[in-house]
Amino acid sequence: MKKASYYNLYFADANQPYIFNTLTSSLIKVSQSVANSVSSNDLGKLSEETAALLSQRGIIVNSLMDESRYFEYYYNVRQYGYGDELFVVILPTYSCNLQCTYCYQGANVKSGYMGEKEKDAILRFIKDQVHQKGRLLKTIKMIFFGGEPLLCKQLVVQIADEIRQVAIDAGLAFYSSIITNATLIDQDIIERLIIPNSMTIQVSIDGDKTSHDKKRIDARGNGTFDVIKSTLMRIAENGLKSNVVLRINIDKTNCDKIEPLLQEFSQFVGKFYFGRLRPDGSYGCNAELCISTDEYQTECLPKIRSLALKYHIERCDRQFGKMHPCGFNKQSVYIVDPFLDVYKCDGLVGMPRFSVGKISYDGKMLKNDNYYLQATRSPFRLDKCRRCKWLPICAGGCAYNGYLKTRSIDEPYCEITEELVVNDLLAIIHGEAGVHK
Repeated sequence: MKKASYYNLYFADANQPYIFNTLTSSLIKVSQSVANSVSSNDLGKLSEETAALLSQRGIIVNSLMDESRYFEYYYNVRQYGYGDELFVVILPTYSCNLQCTYCYQGANVKSGYMGEKEKDAILRFIKDQVHQKGRLLKTIKMIFFGGEPLLCKQLVVQIADEIRQVAIDAGLAFYSSIITNATLIDQDIIERLIIPNSMTIQVSIDGDKTSHDKKRIDARGNGTFDVIKSTLMRIAENGLKSNVVLRINIDKTNCDKIEPLLQEFSQFVGKFYFGRLRPDGSYGCNAELCISTDEYQTECLPKIRSLALKYHIERCDRQFGKMHPCGFNKQSVYIVDPFLDVYKCDGLVGMPRFSVGKISYDGKMLKNDNYYLQATRSPFRLDKCRRCKWLPICAGGCAYNGYLKTRSIDEPYCEITEELVVNDLLAIIHGEAGVHK
């Protein structure tokens, strides 16, 4: 016996019916009669061929199947298994050479820079992870974050070289990236850091030159738009356009200023990331500038989709499909600050009460109680999530955003709506850029 999947979503595009399944991420075009039969659970009207196809796609399932258990197994394997990837984010310093008006880390960040002892401890930790008995690693991924990581230029180059060599010696793939304001990237950094490591560079910009230069300023109060543009042009001249991800921070003042930026930067930027400015972080930001989720989805996102299609740009800000744990509650993801404190979420970095432990100088991870509190966060512990139709594509939402809203990491953050899902599906159907399955 068969039944319609609990996780089916029924919608139409210009009177053409579709069924989407949030558990399998299957999207299928059907006739109106098939849509009616499945939605009413009157499956006896389906032909054998149609029933077989819908079963293969998870649109109809065995009548005794508990689909939430299927997703729970999928999620738990990825949450508690170490997998084949080691992901390490390294903060060589919390300091920065800019004074962005909205910086979520604020002016009261810890001072200090990572030293040789800390660098060596991280290297020992990574080697220990790589050579754990029975572990079948295939990949090391490394990100430099801050603060501005290039304030520690020589140390960053050394760390990248040494971790890359660990990967080579162990026969592992190595991927690296840096999140930087780009004002300190020169030809030396390009040749010694970016090129040898095939490094991805993520740089942020805050609207057009006028908007950006009011917010992203240096220590003297000068805007940085022209410096960033010049740097990205230099990177492209070195044949590295595809390495660059330009994050455009969206707020209430610049949603209508996206197109000139795409015209100006698309010739030397590989991918674009559109990110909302949020009123969050360790010290908060200028909340009056921040755009709400509803405003972003209804006013900005349609413009972004249209412009992405018009300019044939590749977006990397909107993933779509079945969710898996993020670094917050997943093994093998470590964010290490200059003092060897370890975090699991970049939004919580610098707040010691959320540290999940510390790396010792002999390279061991010393876990604290927070490690287990965060590692066990699961949508299956959240009453609101267990029977939600959006569970497979939401998984309880972002723990960090949930904390900001409720001051608890064990509360869901509900951001998925039927309208948002249907809009994403229509973008896929029409071949619009920027929704990656």
